[in-house]
Amino acid sequence: MTRVYAYFALDGDFDPGEATRALGVEPTRTWRRGDPRIPGAVVVHKSDGWAFGTEEEQGLDLPSHVDEVLNRLHPLANHVNDLRQRLGLEASLECVAYVTRQTPITSLSHASLSKIVDLGASLDFDLIPIALSEEPA
Repeated sequence: MTRVYAYFALDGDFDPGEATRALGVEPTRTWRRGDPRIPGAVVVHKSDGWAFGTEEEQGLDLPSHVDEVLNRLHPLANHVNDLRQRLGLEASLECVAYVTRQTPITSLSHASLSKIVDLGASLDFDLIPIALSEEPA
């Protein structure tokens, strides 16, 4: 079954704790330059980062994950943009799907796209094909 999640990320040369303090939002993940991208991996992060996102779940409704993230962070758009500009950070809204039999919904509403723009974020879709033999039982 296809699994989906979404997250908003800030990347740059900064202390991720500063983003937590400035936004008043506990991240779902942070990393420092040189940390492995995934546990045990050889590939490492090239910058520091702060992310807030949804839990991965089985399903096809990627837009609902995007909306969950945006509904939490969009009210803080002024703070996000102040932080981005002050620290020279890159912002992105990441939409991730591990695709097996069915491709998830990837259309976003005008309202969602406007919120992404308001946050000064780029938009990235990662659709990762997973062989049926790799699916969890």
